[in-house]
Formats: sequence, C-alpha cells, structure tokens
Amino acid sequence: MLNIKMLLTLVSISLFLSIPPKVAQSQDEICKGAIKVATSRSKHVYYVRYFRLSDLRKYRNIPPGRPFMISFILRAGDGSSVMRSSSLLEETAKDLIRRCGSVSLINYQVSGTSDGAVSYGLVEGTTRKLQCIEAGRNAPDVIPWGYDFCF
Repeated sequence: MLNIKMLLTLVSISLFLSIPPKVAQSQDEICKGAIKVATSRSKHVYYVRYFRLSDLRKYRNIPPGRPFMISFILRAGDGSSVMRSSSLLEETAKDLIRRCGSVSLINYQVSGTSDGAVSYGLVEGTTRKLQCIEAGRNAPDVIPWGYDFCF
C-alpha cells in the first residue's frame, strides 16, 4: 500500500512533469543577448550599429534571409589592440552570425582612425574574413559578396 509520503511524491512529480516548458526565446532576443555578450567581452567597444546591408548599396548577392549587419566601433587607442586579435574578432563574428539568423556580416573598426576596418561574413555557409578589393578610382561601385574594400 502506498503511504501518504509516496503519494505526495508521486503527485509532486506528476505536477512537475505537467508544467509547460519555458517558451523559446525569439530570434531577436537571442541576437540582442549575443550582441550584449560580445560587447561586454571588450571594454573598448564605443558603440554598436545594427542595420540593413542594402543601406550600404555596395554588395550584391547578399545571403538570402540575412539582410542585416552588425558593426562594432572600437575606441581609439586601445581598440587597435582588439583589431590585432584576429582570433577574438573571428570567434565573435562566428558566434553572432550563428545566433543572429538575419545577420550575414560583422564589421569592426576603430573610431577616429584611418586603421582599416575588418569584416567577417557568411560566405557559402561558412563565416570567414572577407577578401580585400583595393578601394580607389578603378574600384567597382558594387562588389560581389565575400569581398570588402580595403583602405
């Protein structure tokens, strides 16, 4: 025979199992959280911009369903040391592109300097550093996906 303690335990377990699981976070919440984590990794982030790639009008063949980019503007001075850490930039870009389903490009640059920007993008299903096309008079107005202007 069941004693009262066992009965209460069984009722408790059955009530616990009947609680609906936590509703999954929206893609937007996951992305905002990932941006917050990425920003907190470095005290050198001056500000973050999130916008549509079509606003730049320099890319063609943007990955379908991923029309956005995130740009990290780093503080002058110490931000240059972050730019030299290619493994940190790459890992951060991979994490953000994985977590932010509408983002296909991550850009890093130092505020107020002529140091070149570095961009990582989703190219053929893999996040990688974009290849360089020299900027200048003979540079095309619109460049293929997977490339970025270098200065």
